[in-house]
Amino acid sequence: NAGTIMNSAGALWDIWCAQTMKLSCANTNAYWANMGTVTKSASSGTTSVGVPFFNTGGTIGIVQGAFALNGPVLFNGASVIGGGALIVNDGLQNNQALVVNGATLSLNGAWSNAGTINATNAVIN
Repeated sequence: NAGTIMNSAGALWDIWCAQTMKLSCANTNAYWANMGTVTKSASSGTTSVGVPFFNTGGTIGIVQGAFALNGPVLFNGASVIGGGALIVNDGLQNNQALVVNGATLSLNGAWSNAGTINATNAVIN
């Protein structure tokens, strides 16, 4: 079933694998809304998400490997931390402050920035 993943403020979604999450039916309204923390804490491989990803004030932590967002991405205040890589493959719209600390951020496709991007010990491609 395709539906909404809602990670609320203060909540933790911890990813322990290198698998792909994608739509398996015709529901085109599915998306992932993150206001808490999404962490990829295990596996040196890539975890891929094929639904739109909306991050409002949440944190994305990549301890190892890569976290690939393959649907449209909207950041309204976001932090990307850790030693891994966040890969955005279908465009990024950043409307507020985006903080990248210790991670690699790879932007593939169109992106727009109406906010600020602050990078510390980070790589932005």
